[in-house]
Amino acid sequence: MKLSGDQYDFIENEVCKVLSYCKVSRVPIDPFAIINCFPEIILVPYSSFNESKWDILKKYSNDGFSMEKNHRWYIYYNDMHPCKERIKQTLMHEFAHFHLGHKILEIGVVDEISESEAKYFAKYILAPTPLIGILLEDTTELSIKKTFNISYEASSIAMSNYMKRRLYGSKNYKNYELKIIEQFNVA
Repeated sequence: MKLSGDQYDFIENEVCKVLSYCKVSRVPIDPFAIINCFPEIILVPYSSFNESKWDILKKYSNDGFSMEKNHRWYIYYNDMHPCKERIKQTLMHEFAHFHLGHKILEIGVVDEISESEAKYFAKYILAPTPLIGILLEDTTELSIKKTFNISYEASSIAMSNYMKRRLYGSKNYKNYELKIIEQFNVA
């Protein structure tokens, strides 16, 4: 589902707030460092369960899922996934559901808008668009993948977002974009 321009702006601004709150100023972005800033989040790796439970966990998602219980937010994630970049994406996706206040309808299920917001949040926080053009001399999907340590799929989307911003966006950075640039000391 495509989000509105206002929704994208809202999510990008929220990413800026999280990066600032957690004092993140280097790439690649470490999802564990971000999540550790929020004591109400409990990380639960699939490997913490015995093998007989893995099929149950993977029934909900091969990557991960989250749920709220007793005023705590639990992120279950497949720490054995062969693609480490995918694990980072999953952690930030599930963190987005928490940070954006999404309602989990049932384990692993949210409404379509919430899912789209979480997908965008995760991709943007791991490779913020304003940093792409500033940090990279040669802006390609491969350079984005290597610099931000994200998957090929995520780097392709980041490249597309960067190109759209360059071609159709304002020539001036938005305030939250300037804050991100300043925080990473690349102004």
